[in-house]
Amino acid sequence: MWASLIPIYKLTVLNITIAGWLTIAILIGVLFGILRLRLPHDLVLLGAVTLLAALGVITPKEAFSGFADPVTLAIAALLVVAVAIRETGGTEILAARLLGSEPASTRVSLLRLLIPTSLPSAFMNNTPLVAMLIPSVRDWAKRIGHSPATFLMPLSFVSILGGLCSLIGTSTNLVVAGLAKRLDPPLHLSLFSPTFIGIPCLVVGLIYLIYVAPRLRERGGTRQTFGAPREFLVTMEVTRGSVLAGRSIEAGGLRRLDGLYLIEVQRDEQTLAAVAPDLRLREGDVLVFAGLVDCVIELMRRPGLRVATDQIDKLESSRSRRFFEAVVGSQSWLINQSIRGARFRTHFGAAVLAVHRQGVRVEKRLGDIELHAGDTLLLEASASFRESRRNDGTFALISELDGLATPQRRQARVAWLVLFCLVLAIALGASLPLASVSAAILLVALKVLPLDLARRSIDLGLVISIASAFGLAHALNASGLAAAIASLANHLLPTLGAFALLLLTFSSTSALSLLLTNTAAAALMFPVSVALASRVGCPPEPIVFSVMFGASASFASPLGYQTNLMVFGPGAYTFGDFFRVGFPLQVLVGLLSSLVLYVVYFI
Repeated sequence: MWASLIPIYKLTVLNITIAGWLTIAILIGVLFGILRLRLPHDLVLLGAVTLLAALGVITPKEAFSGFADPVTLAIAALLVVAVAIRETGGTEILAARLLGSEPASTRVSLLRLLIPTSLPSAFMNNTPLVAMLIPSVRDWAKRIGHSPATFLMPLSFVSILGGLCSLIGTSTNLVVAGLAKRLDPPLHLSLFSPTFIGIPCLVVGLIYLIYVAPRLRERGGTRQTFGAPREFLVTMEVTRGSVLAGRSIEAGGLRRLDGLYLIEVQRDEQTLAAVAPDLRLREGDVLVFAGLVDCVIELMRRPGLRVATDQIDKLESSRSRRFFEAVVGSQSWLINQSIRGARFRTHFGAAVLAVHRQGVRVEKRLGDIELHAGDTLLLEASASFRESRRNDGTFALISELDGLATPQRRQARVAWLVLFCLVLAIALGASLPLASVSAAILLVALKVLPLDLARRSIDLGLVISIASAFGLAHALNASGLAAAIASLANHLLPTLGAFALLLLTFSSTSALSLLLTNTAAAALMFPVSVALASRVGCPPEPIVFSVMFGASASFASPLGYQTNLMVFGPGAYTFGDFFRVGFPLQVLVGLLSSLVLYVVYFI
């Protein structure tokens, strides 16, 4: 029915078609919805392309073509691969082996962290990588006597820089590659196409961070709690062959844990209270900690320690056990029963790992604790525990915590091997979507990652945002808006040279990424930049890379990139910290990437 409106849409006002003005109005609505109303990005972007299709600016096929694009499928599969490495504890093992435990100068310590981090971030999604490294880096920094704030912001920045070194380093790179493929099918970007720009930017970024990051001042606590914190008591055992055996409490990083307090060490029949920092740990030592629930879970994931209860070993083997918090109900039959006496494992197929009782530190042995109404239990159970116990009255509330309960560290090598094979296959010319999906299926088939967790690891919001971005880019082209903006820019900047065009493309995309998602910024700037390049006789390849780097290189704000936001709280940073350290880095990357592209393509 909208076909009759197409001639009207071709009418122009100020050299912009009616369809172009409708597109402008919808884009303003996108900015208003995201910035002012703070609506979810995926909802706003999907609503925008749906409205564009409903108004006839683009066809429904064009609006939703991104959902059928192989790039979208590849990104979803790569998320599964990244989560597999995270859940097997692969990044924790990497951190433990590469960071070291001996104090060193701040710059040497930064080198220990940043160089090893840059390599995996080039080949896996940097969001789960940074998420897993944050607690390890925080504890490591305190262990070697430095402020965590010195390391967490550089950790985020170097993961972004590393992601710019390959096509699969960030989802934004893949989106831009997909847009380029639609624009010019012969234009094919390989796995290492961005490397010739990414490596110089990474090297310069490393040098900059090593000299600037030590100036980040000492920060306050990184844990923020609202109201009374829920303190759990948990006992951990030093495992046989543990990396902690033979190390002191301080050298093992167990003395100044954020949100945790080491109460005592139980050795044979002896209890060592007021634990000295130079006490050397032995295999079989039992360590009693009190702390917040997320800190307790981080501790349970640490290599070399296991929960000191045989209840976990007696659980039926399952590769999809989860952490749960369960509150004992007021009418529960568990009240006044001890955990051992209630035969908790037999009745529920779950192991009690820790108990929180409001305002009271429960210092009995775990199995001897008599439960009260309102006690919060930290449990390890199968994925179906919450559904099976939702309505039986035993527990007033059951909530699931993120991730697998116990990292399957024996499978970490398999996960890293699959990632290596994926990179090798793509480098040898295999189809990116085919290789990515094959890797995800292989990880599930080898039981490295449970099927239900593989499904949940696909960020639906991210997938919708990416698919919708393709529709927005098509609307800019189909409505003639991209060509109109390019024509206007060409008139305003008649003497625009190649280097200035590259720098303008990077700057505009980078600024837009601070307001929208990186993917949306790339999708909006890509058609405009390519149209402008065509008018001034610039080949499309350098513009593609300039948009790619401008969209991802967001350092000046914690809101510019997801990993920046992840370290913002734990590092106790301010917006000013990000601007002071990140803005010069953003300028450096913009100038350097534009210079490299200019030398390669125009000299």
